[in-house]
Amino acid sequence: MRLHLTGASGSGVTTLGAAIAARLGVPQHDVDDAFWLPTDPPFTSKRPEAERIAWRWELDATAVRVSADPAQLEQALLNVVKNAVEAIGSDGAGGTVTIGVTSKTDPPTLVVEDSGAGLTAEAQANLFTPFFSTKPGGQGIGLTLVGEILAGHGFDYALERTDRHTTAFRITFS
Repeated sequence: MRLHLTGASGSGVTTLGAAIAARLGVPQHDVDDAFWLPTDPPFTSKRPEAERIAWRWELDATAVRVSADPAQLEQALLNVVKNAVEAIGSDGAGGTVTIGVTSKTDPPTLVVEDSGAGLTAEAQANLFTPFFSTKPGGQGIGLTLVGEILAGHGFDYALERTDRHTTAFRITFS
């Protein structure tokens, strides 16, 4: 189950989301967590700028059209972006997530790149292995699911360390 709540700043969306998540016994992910430190009462201390995640968008002016199941593609992209954010947040140093889409290549590509700590050799070798995880408490099914969704659509994909010392998940919409 996924539930996306949106609302204006100060409208109570975070409080509502926390109550619903607690009632259903599911985790809550809130965009405010990237900006605010956990405090009691909440939202009283901003994260230092060096700890925040910056977002960069590198999008072509020409729209990219892809034939895919929207719900499955959304799930795959959410997992990829969540992994990028968690890779940056794992050391508290902040960083950048860059999302790029280009129609200039044939076929078009989408890249989610992060400036996190990077991949170990063991992680690189086991990335899409079911039940392998580098995260404490991780179940190792996220990238396996992503791979199955993308392969099921006939898309090529790779997760690799770049020459800029970033990690990039590349999807080629073949």
